[in-house]
Amino acid sequence: MHRITLIILGLACAVLTAAGMMWYNNLDNPAVIAARRQLYDKDSRVRQIAIWDLAFVLHDKESIPEIRKRLYDEDVNVRQVAIDCLSGFMGLNDKESIPTIRKFLNDENKQIRYSSICFLAFLKDKESISQIKMLLNDEEGNIREIAERALKQLGVPEAEIQKAKEDEASKVDISKASELIIAHIFKQTPAMNHPSVHFQFIELPVDDLFQKMGWQIFKNISTVWTGYTYIISKNKVFDFLDSFGSSGLDSACVSDIDRDGQYELIFTHSGGSGIHCSTVGLCYKKGDSIEKSGSNLTYLNGPWDLFVWKENDQKIVVEIGKKLWKFGKWEKVAELGTVKIENKNGVLNYTVEENKDLPDEFKQYIDRPQQPAKKK
Repeated sequence: MHRITLIILGLACAVLTAAGMMWYNNLDNPAVIAARRQLYDKDSRVRQIAIWDLAFVLHDKESIPEIRKRLYDEDVNVRQVAIDCLSGFMGLNDKESIPTIRKFLNDENKQIRYSSICFLAFLKDKESISQIKMLLNDEEGNIREIAERALKQLGVPEAEIQKAKEDEASKVDISKASELIIAHIFKQTPAMNHPSVHFQFIELPVDDLFQKMGWQIFKNISTVWTGYTYIISKNKVFDFLDSFGSSGLDSACVSDIDRDGQYELIFTHSGGSGIHCSTVGLCYKKGDSIEKSGSNLTYLNGPWDLFVWKENDQKIVVEIGKKLWKFGKWEKVAELGTVKIENKNGVLNYTVEENKDLPDEFKQYIDRPQQPAKKK
């Protein structure tokens, strides 16, 4: 009799819970309205609690677009809670946020990197495997550990994980890279070899760049030639991009859009004094050197910049976004289109194919200079 009573009570509780959930998911629910309002509270702790309430307590999937905005919150703890709550942990399973979370794998904050790895592993995003492999050599031990666990969860064989570790370890470190680049600069411009001139470099993380092209990109962050970038391949240095009037290299990804087995680096670059411009470019190996060029589309004198991200090796998406002044980080405003490449008898023709429904407010800033075809 006691067991029957417990079963009846359990069923009653389940019914009441279901009824309560239906009420909670009602858009007129005052608790939902209040929590959404608190997402914009000045106190970061209130914003964190609001995200948690909407995801875990209220299970309000209608609030997902509002929670996504907190991914760019000024407070890192709010960002972390937003990542955690949008994942499957709280039942939201927001797969639409996957492209954004992939960008956070290179975030300077270790909490964000950690939560982003967990998010992508939980949602079984196999497209992020190559990026997670890069974190096997992260400076933080817990990041290296969670990266390895995530790769195993995504079905990556142990031998492949060990190979990835070896690849990451074989890269040129920042000390050696600095030595090579400075020697390159002094050889090209002897006047720069002066006691008053100092350089400082950082490596820009580009998914699959070393594994598929054998390249690494380094950026100068000192006050002299700030923002200039260099490619290092087999201990040889190549000038890549300057940064006159802006941040220089803003985003990059590796692709094989024309399926010829030779990978290309698709990138966006901003600069200009007086007239600001943001362009999409392409760079690839040509013998022992590199070849680079702009696309048919230049985004001129607008309040935004262009950025690229990879959906897969054959699809590179170009977005219009708000620059967050960190390489590979931006806040999307609109999707401009996709990169198209054709390789006809070794002659490379490429373009950015615009979305047909791109609003006029963006089209007015676009200029399309003619670009000659390139011999690959």
